Amino acid sequence: MEAALNQEKMIFTTFSDEEISFALKGACDAVESRFMQFANQFELDDGTTLCAILLMNESIYCANIGDSRALCGGWRGTIPLSTDHKAETNQKYVEAVGGFVHPLLTKTNSFLVVSGPDRVFPGGLAVSRSIGDRNFKDEVKLR
Repeated sequence: MEAALNQEKMIFTTFSDEEISFALKGACDAVESRFMQFANQFELDDGTTLCAILLMNESIYCANIGDSRALCGGWRGTIPLSTDHKAETNQKYVEAVGGFVHPLLTKTNSFLVVSGPDRVFPGGLAVSRSIGDRNFKDEVKLR
């Protein structure tokens, strides 16, 4: 029994941070691909965000897409494990891939009023990355 346990530990300790990062990105890409297949099949324009945590070898790995958030808390306080992909904090990225960030405007009586957080256009999403949202991704490829 102890030999098997040692073998399992040995397998896990052979992965580098880069390999783990690559695996998490691959998992996120697989979720996006399957979600988009389903959305295209049923003509759905929905989208979502994603946050995944992997605990391995006394390390915490986090992957997130959109404004899902991971925190680690204990008696000493809380530590953020992820950074939200909000429009206003990723403006350079959005512009680099062909989009732009602008406040959402709504018409009230005869006036245009800023309503809600900044948005990524075209599309009007409040996040700079998402799973799904196929109408938006048809216009601009944000990855």
